[in-house]
Amino acid sequence: MLYRRTIVTLLFVITYYVVVFKLPFSLFVAFISLVVVTSLWELYAMIDGKRLKACRWLGLAYAASLPMLRALESVRLDITLDRLGQLTGELSSGILVLFLLVAMTAQTFKKEYGTAVEDLATTCWGAIYVSWFLSYIIPLRGLPGGPWVVTLLVAMVKINDIFAYLVGSHLGRHKFFPRLSPKKTWEGAVAGIAGSVVGAMIVLPFLRQHVPEMTMIHAVSLGVIMGILSPVGDLCESLIKRAKGHKDSGVLLLGTGGLLDGIDSLVFCTPLFYYFMWWRFGG
Repeated sequence: MLYRRTIVTLLFVITYYVVVFKLPFSLFVAFISLVVVTSLWELYAMIDGKRLKACRWLGLAYAASLPMLRALESVRLDITLDRLGQLTGELSSGILVLFLLVAMTAQTFKKEYGTAVEDLATTCWGAIYVSWFLSYIIPLRGLPGGPWVVTLLVAMVKINDIFAYLVGSHLGRHKFFPRLSPKKTWEGAVAGIAGSVVGAMIVLPFLRQHVPEMTMIHAVSLGVIMGILSPVGDLCESLIKRAKGHKDSGVLLLGTGGLLDGIDSLVFCTPLFYYFMWWRFGG
């Protein structure tokens, strides 16, 4: 297991560097759209059993379009850190309303209405959960110094996972949430918070070249907040898997699970990180 995690981590680091630091903004947006669609496909596959018939293609179309609309909003505003509060989201909000209207209308054409409410909830909630949450990363990447802003977020989330796994698997004795994730321990959770703080401190010197207002207090505060929220994001996805009888969301990540398994905490933390940056530096 540790060997597979190491291979996946190395592949992630290489891919991450190329995508976040080397690709132009437009290709970064396209990559995020691909990640969103793949993750949503996995989510629909887990939830949408024989009884439910979610409108998958409608949800996937919405999910693919949202990162692009976020990008258009950011470019049109010429996004900077002090303008985050001005990113009102007319395009993304409009397409959300259209998506909900079409999704509701589509249910009226079904032959059987017995699961219409569940189908509608699956279609809409799944698309919003994955695409709306993760698409907050688009304006963050569009900021001056955006790659380092995104790296701060990703470092806190991923190093949290590494510290929690290493400490929890070797020193963990007290179960954290056995009903949903039997392997999680309180020792691992505390180590994960420390890992998020470490991740923030590693990135801070590079980030301050672009965001000089970011202080050590901000970094530590963010590390603690993301360190607490990151395992919650993982538990929320575990809830879905447990409820639907799945061990993993898919098989894409070399035996360690699906893509959604790899980004569940990031999906959960991204909007909260965005709003922290807006609240503290948005002007």
